[in-house]
Amino acid sequence: MRVFISTFLMCMMATPTLAEESSSRLKLNGNFMTMIHFRTDSDFDPSERHYDKDGQTEGQVASFFQPTFGIQASDNVRVVYKMELGWNAWSRNDPGQPNQFLPSNQAGLSVRHKEIWAEWHNESVTLRTGYQHFADKSRLFLDHWGGLVSADISLGKGKLGVMVGQLPENTYEGVSIRDDNFVTDNVIGGLTWEHPLSDSLTVDVAAYGLYDNRSIDRPLTLSTLIAGVRYKAEGFKVWAHVLGQLGRWENSGVAGSDQEIMAWAAQAGACQKLGAFSWSANVFALSADDEEHGNDLLGNFFGSGKNASRSLLLTEDEYRDRYDNIDERIASQWGPFVVNRAGLVVSELALSYRLGDWYRSTLVTAVGMNLNPDNAFGNRYVGTELSLTQDFTLNEHAGFFFNLLTFAPGTAASPFVNDVDREATQMLYGAAGGFKARF
Repeated sequence: MRVFISTFLMCMMATPTLAEESSSRLKLNGNFMTMIHFRTDSDFDPSERHYDKDGQTEGQVASFFQPTFGIQASDNVRVVYKMELGWNAWSRNDPGQPNQFLPSNQAGLSVRHKEIWAEWHNESVTLRTGYQHFADKSRLFLDHWGGLVSADISLGKGKLGVMVGQLPENTYEGVSIRDDNFVTDNVIGGLTWEHPLSDSLTVDVAAYGLYDNRSIDRPLTLSTLIAGVRYKAEGFKVWAHVLGQLGRWENSGVAGSDQEIMAWAAQAGACQKLGAFSWSANVFALSADDEEHGNDLLGNFFGSGKNASRSLLLTEDEYRDRYDNIDERIASQWGPFVVNRAGLVVSELALSYRLGDWYRSTLVTAVGMNLNPDNAFGNRYVGTELSLTQDFTLNEHAGFFFNLLTFAPGTAASPFVNDVDREATQMLYGAAGGFKARF
């Protein structure tokens, strides 16, 4: 009873006055999707497997809901909270359990808190702090969520960005908050500059620094420089960015030697709308390491696993990313970064047709190759994807979609996804469809 009374009094004391309530506004928006997908054998080998999770077809129906709550506390202060309820599989997650918010490996509905941050701004400065999404203009290096303090400062025609924060790490330090420290943490910082040369052309320059100490006594120091341009005119866009990485990974080589990092990445593309038709093209490349693993030079790019590609399997599926795309499966993870020692080049062409305001069909052809076949058992060809996406719009808030895809794997993909037959190249087929709503 004492606890109840104390809590009630605290709530009453914290209740805002009518004047305070009138100055605050709540904005709610979000996305909902129910999706069914099916794919044939994902390790390119149709033979029966009893203990290999990749040796089977896959299919699932699932739903997720992603609301974003925005509180406009005043004219220049905003607080945002985003959560994601799902990926909730109809055959797995059971909301009838006593606690529906159990971890995802339990029967209850799964929930993740994605973002929580506050922002203050005036005419020339925007300051934001908290858990937030951040990405570089190419998305090749940074496209993550994490704790961050960022500021955007308008200087003449240009905009200066400053950021510093931490990326999550998985080194066990203990359960109690007193066990946490800065010994194994990862710190990232950066400066960005956007400068419009005209109404259509913008130049991007950025420099990022990362200190990653998740592996004890093996700190990784990495700097990434980015330069690029973006051109936008009526019905036409062009983008191009180049990235360079320098750094050192201590005690990571043979016999505990240090490895110097020299890597690069690049991306370029264009899209154009021609009445009911439109086209887009994109190519990105990630540098490779040499064939001598563990020597004093590391040449592979530490990337985000994201890019501007529209492919559904070869790269991220924007309809719903399940983190099973080929470019990530043939690579390895280092914390929040994706590392492919063989390097990767993905080029694509997409053709779209729109019928009124209710139907759009897009055909995407994408080809993947690696840059150093010596790191893929002497193979260079990763595979070719042909996908057809079809979107049906019911109104501005709802619609449904139906997608088909085929993937012809190359011998540079099977060594990383098939533990038995390193040369398996069975065609993969897939389909997906669903209903989506936004508000």
